[in-house]
Amino acid sequence: MTYGYMDKPAEISDKPVEQREEFIEALRSLQVIFSLPITGALDRNTLAVMRQPRCGVKDSVNYKILKFSVLGRWRKNHLTYRIQNYTPDMIRSEVEKAIQTVFKYWSDVTPLTFQAIKSGQADIVILFARGSHGDNMRFDGPGRTLAHAFIPEDGRAHFDEDETWTEGTPQGTNLRLVAAHEIGHVLGLGHSKIYSALMAPFYSGYNPQISGYTQMT
Repeated sequence: MTYGYMDKPAEISDKPVEQREEFIEALRSLQVIFSLPITGALDRNTLAVMRQPRCGVKDSVNYKILKFSVLGRWRKNHLTYRIQNYTPDMIRSEVEKAIQTVFKYWSDVTPLTFQAIKSGQADIVILFARGSHGDNMRFDGPGRTLAHAFIPEDGRAHFDEDETWTEGTPQGTNLRLVAAHEIGHVLGLGHSKIYSALMAPFYSGYNPQISGYTQMT
């Protein structure tokens, strides 16, 4: 339910949850999408994927044709962004450089341009927060959901402060990589079923260069 594979809890039944058809079908969908053996069961491979740290945005996939959709678009090409607060895990200049680099990734492959502002209303707002933070998408502590973002023209990108945010090291959770993914959502992209793509929902660990990924989306 959290990530879009079931619309509602499994119906009350004498069967264990793992034997109910809607639960089995949800597992099959996930297994097909991420190229796992299609067992319809909570086997080792499926659990390993499900337990990976990931983005909190739902996997907006059409299960019949396995096509991930564009979720929205901005009606202008020049967008402003503001970092509303800063994680104490990094010095401010490191956060600003990481976020600036992220927007350059996207300006290099789109017709969009981005401008940082220090105050006032921005198109895109970056926030670090813990637990419930006013958007009905509660963070869940270290690991699991790392961040989430909202499609155009909302512009919010939120990062779980219970993570240890870093840059330039395989330790902790890499802010630049996660932010590049979340800004993809802010620009209107859904998740990719290509595991090595930037827009895949799972955090794959530190990578010095985004160009190391097979494709952005």
